[in-house]
Amino acid sequence: SIGGHSTGRADKLISLADFEVARSSVHWSDPDWVSERSADGLALLTTDAALSILEQQVQALDSEVTEFMQRAAAWCELAHFAHLQKVGSAAALMRRSADCLLGYGYRKDLSAMEVLDAIAQVHRHDATQTVGWLKAVTPVIDQITEFTDGDETRHTRSELIRTVGATLPELLPAFHRHHIEQEDWNYADDALHEFVKQLSLEGPCATALASTLLDPGSLGILDKRNLEDPLVGPVLAHQIDFLGGQTPLAGKLPKDSEEAEAKKKCVTVGRYPPKRLAALLSTLSEPDISYEEKRTGLRRWLEYWETKGRAVEALAAMEAQLDKLTSAVFLDESLDVAFRISLANEGKEAAFRWLVRAHSSRYGWASYMVSEEETMSRLRMAAVHYRERWQDFIKDTATQSPYWARRSGHRSLVIGQKYLVRFLLLVGQVEKASAVTAALVESFVSEVQDQPIPSTKWLS
Repeated sequence: SIGGHSTGRADKLISLADFEVARSSVHWSDPDWVSERSADGLALLTTDAALSILEQQVQALDSEVTEFMQRAAAWCELAHFAHLQKVGSAAALMRRSADCLLGYGYRKDLSAMEVLDAIAQVHRHDATQTVGWLKAVTPVIDQITEFTDGDETRHTRSELIRTVGATLPELLPAFHRHHIEQEDWNYADDALHEFVKQLSLEGPCATALASTLLDPGSLGILDKRNLEDPLVGPVLAHQIDFLGGQTPLAGKLPKDSEEAEAKKKCVTVGRYPPKRLAALLSTLSEPDISYEEKRTGLRRWLEYWETKGRAVEALAAMEAQLDKLTSAVFLDESLDVAFRISLANEGKEAAFRWLVRAHSSRYGWASYMVSEEETMSRLRMAAVHYRERWQDFIKDTATQSPYWARRSGHRSLVIGQKYLVRFLLLVGQVEKASAVTAALVESFVSEVQDQPIPSTKWLS
C-alpha cells in the first residue's frame, strides 16, 4: 500500500498488450473501468497501459459537450485514477473538475437570460458592441441544453432568438435555417415568429411569403399587427378564410381554490390605529383571512391612516415592526406604498430609506422573485427622484433585508445583473451599463471554458 492506495507487484500488473485485448471486447467500458478503479483504489495497470486509457478518456471528454455535473465527476475520477497509477497530471485534471463545479449551473441556471436581456437593453442606447456580444454568446447558448439538464434552460435558446429579433433581425433567417437543419422544430418556429413580427407586407413577394403562414403562433402575431398596420388586414383575412376560420381562445375557468379564497373574510383596517399595528398583523395571520387580504391589508392600512392625517405615525409604527419581525410575510409587500406615502408626507430625504428597504426586501436585483412590473416601477422611481444618488442606491441595496440578515446571522452581498444594467440606463449611465454587460458576457463565456463548444459557422 503506497500513499493510501494499493498497488500490485510489477510482474503482476496488466500490460498494455493484454489490456488492449480486454478493451477490444464489445462489453468493455473505459469510463466504468476508471470509475471502478477510482472507487476501489487499485492500481492494476502498467504505466503505459494506464497512460493509454487516461489519454484516450481525456481526449473523449475534450471532444464532447456534456452535462457539467457528469463532467465534473468524470474529471475527478480521472484525476484519482492518474494519482493511483502515477501517470499524467492529477492536479491539472482536478482543476478541470473544479472548473466544471464553478462553471455554468447544470440545472435551472438562468443567468444566460440575464446576459441576453442586458445585451438587448444596451443595444437601444449603443449598438456598437451588439454583434460581438451576440456572436460570443450564441455558440454557448446553442449548446446550453447539452451542458445542462435542459430544465428551464431550454427556454434560453428561445430567448436568444427573441434577442436577435430585437437587435439584429437580419440574422433570423440564419437561425431558422440552422434549427431546421438540426430538426429543432420549436426553435425554428421561434425564429419564424420573430421574423413575422417584422415582416414587411409591401409587394407581391412579401404577400406570397405571408400566405404560407399557417400556424396559430404566426397568425396570432399578424392579428396583433393588424391593429397598427393596414397592410396586414387583407393578408390575415385571406389566411383565416383559407384555413376555414380561426379557433377562439378558451376562457379561463375559475378554480375551486379561487372560489374558496373569495369566501374568506376581509379585515376592517380602520379598527387598528398605528399603536395597534401588531394586532393587525396578528389578525392578518389568521387562517380564515384570504391570501389576497394578507398581501394587501397592510397596504390599505397605510393608505387609510394617510387619509386621516396620521401617515408619519403609521410609518413609524411600521418601521418599529420591521426591526423586530419574526416573519417577513405581509410587511414587505407594502414597502413600496410606504415609500410613496413617506415621499408625500416626510419628504425626499426621509423617503429614500423606504425605497432602499423595499428593493432589498423584495429581492429587487433578482429576476424571478417578484414581477418585472414591480421591480421596474421601483427602479423608475429611484431614477426619477434620486438620479444624483444612483451609486448610493446600488450600494445600499446590495445586501439582504434586515430580517433575512438576522435569520442567517450575516449580510450577504447582492449584485444585480439585468436589473442593474436597466437601472444604469435609466439614470443615464450608458457607458457603465455597457461595461457591466461586457463583464456579464465575458463571465458567461468563461463559465463554459471546459466544454468543447463548436463554432457557429452558420452564423457567419
